[in-house]
Amino acid sequence: MCACVLSKVHLFGSIIQEEVQIFIDNLTIHAHSGSPINLTNVVMTTVENILCRLIISKRASELVSHQLGGKSLHDLIFATSSVISRRLVSTWIPSLGFLDRKAIHLMDEMHESFDIMLEELLVEREQQKQRNCIPRTQKDFLDTIMATNCMTREELKNILFVSLFILFVD
Repeated sequence: MCACVLSKVHLFGSIIQEEVQIFIDNLTIHAHSGSPINLTNVVMTTVENILCRLIISKRASELVSHQLGGKSLHDLIFATSSVISRRLVSTWIPSLGFLDRKAIHLMDEMHESFDIMLEELLVEREQQKQRNCIPRTQKDFLDTIMATNCMTREELKNILFVSLFILFVD
């Protein structure tokens, strides 16, 4: 088991090294220019990119939906977390549940947006496999769960949603 874990760490080491090098280059550029930098944002972006590349072999900034007018995954997740964090009136006063319609409508819109984005991602991956032109040498999390062939498309999207949502919210 230890050898298996070490081989996975070694496989993904190049991804980590690339992203850390980008992080260092970013800090160096800001240091030479004397401009301030939000270190929290830079560190969080680096971590998000590493984990996104392990899950779907794309950097977080590359996850943009063409069908949603260029919305990024980042935009969708933060919009969703703001809707989810709202307190619904019906929680406190059940008889005023009709006031929660707007929040419920927003949640439905977010669900549709995620569904579209994740569907685009799955279609893109399937097309790459059909053309046999996957531009990487190692399997990511999405390859692994797609290879099981025991999940429906909705289950695949649910697993991806949870994986990516936890990545950005944590």
